Parts: sequence; C-alpha cells; structure tokens
Amino acid sequence: MASSTAAVQEGEQAGAGGLQQPRTVFLPPYSPKFKPIEKMWSKVKTVRRIVQARSPFALRRAIALATVTLTDAAAWFRSCGYAPLTN
Repeated sequence: MASSTAAVQEGEQAGAGGLQQPRTVFLPPYSPKFKPIEKMWSKVKTVRRIVQARSPFALRRAIALATVTLTDAAAWFRSCGYAPLTN
C-alpha cells in the first residue's frame, strides 16, 4: 500500500467502516455500431468504391467528394446514442 495516495487510503478505510464498497462495471465489447467515426469511414469508403479510386490522386478526389457535413456528423452521433449538442 506504499503507492496508494492519502485519498485512496481514506476511501479504503471508509469502505471498511460500513460504507458501500466500490463495484466493478464491465464495459461492453467494442462495437462499430456505437462509434460515429466508423460511420464516417463507411461514407468515405462507399464514395471510394463508386469512384473506383485506384491511385493516390483518385483516392484524394474520392475523399474530397465524401465531404462530411455537420448534418452528417450530428446524425451519426444521434444514431450512436449520444445526446445532441445544445448551445
């Protein structure tokens, strides 16, 4: 316990004093369904296939055609379960 900070030690002592012990919460496995960046790359790859980009120049052109708009990004975040941003 030499590496524990004072706050951690206090928490450990408080837990021993009848307070609720911390619990472990396991995260779900990785899922591209809940990652907006995966949806963005899906759009870029779809345009790349349509344009049939086979060279670096064609690839840059395909990425330029697959411009991601603010509306796209907002929709992807909503579909992944993130709350909408408010001003």
